[in-house]
Amino acid sequence: MKASNQLSRRRFLEKTAATAAVSFSVPYIVPAHVLAGPGRVGANDRIGIGWVGTGRRAHQMIADL
Repeated sequence: MKASNQLSRRRFLEKTAATAAVSFSVPYIVPAHVLAGPGRVGANDRIGIGWVGTGRRAHQMIADL
C-alpha cells in the first residue's frame, strides 16, 4: 500500500515547473525602482522612519522633528 505522504513523479514535476515559472517571472514582476543598479539606490538603502503610538506621546515625538 502506498503511503499518502509520498510524492509522485507527476506531483514533483508539477511543483518543480511551478517553482521555475515563478522564479523566472520575478524580475518581470518586481518594479525596477525597487532593484538597485548602477547609479540607483535600492529599496533597502533608502532611509524611512515611522512611529507607532497613540495619543500624547505620538504627538510629542512628531513635534521633536
